[in-house]
Amino acid sequence: MIKKSFYDQIYSQITSRDDVDELSRRSGVSYNTILCIYSQKYQALTRKNLYKHQTSEAISNYFQRYQNGETIVDIAEEVNVAPCLLARFILQVYLTTKVPAFFSFHSQSKQIKAEISRRIKDPSVIEEERLRDQISECIACDDNYSPLVDKIRQTTGEEYEYILQEKLRNLDVDFMGEEELRSKELVLDVKLLVAIQTKRVVRIQWPILLEVLLP
Repeated sequence: MIKKSFYDQIYSQITSRDDVDELSRRSGVSYNTILCIYSQKYQALTRKNLYKHQTSEAISNYFQRYQNGETIVDIAEEVNVAPCLLARFILQVYLTTKVPAFFSFHSQSKQIKAEISRRIKDPSVIEEERLRDQISECIACDDNYSPLVDKIRQTTGEEYEYILQEKLRNLDVDFMGEEELRSKELVLDVKLLVAIQTKRVVRIQWPILLEVLLP
């Protein structure tokens, strides 16, 4: 199990994915656990600073740079934003200015957002070859916001949920599973039906839960 002090130490030291392997070797903690800490920090910083990139002026500037020949990945690296998030901004302008079927739609409409998500998940449907290739490149190099990562997280989450439920069953702890909770409009993996007592206070932060569940 990871102590809060250790988590905070790694969180403060890690600045890029390049640090993950070294911190894992020095600390003796698994690569995947250190990677999870990095991903949490990266996503927290992204949420904090995303508003700067979502202004109409910023998005117009990014699209103009793309039009002038720069790659989306290079722009993303320079302005420090996830490639797939920047790709969404580029697609937003592209659809509403270059694809006649969407000229009449507002850039923030549900229809446009749905079309952007469809093209991020399946770049083959993008009309322009250069943009199609660059969106594919963004997906390949984005470790945090690509649809491939989303799929991995979903699969991993389902695996951990299964492990958690098996652990609870082996301990004869009564609980409600996700399917039953979803019918009650609760977004939880499990809900304990009775209180349980532990020998000490345990702070669990998903996905670091893996360190608690596995020997």
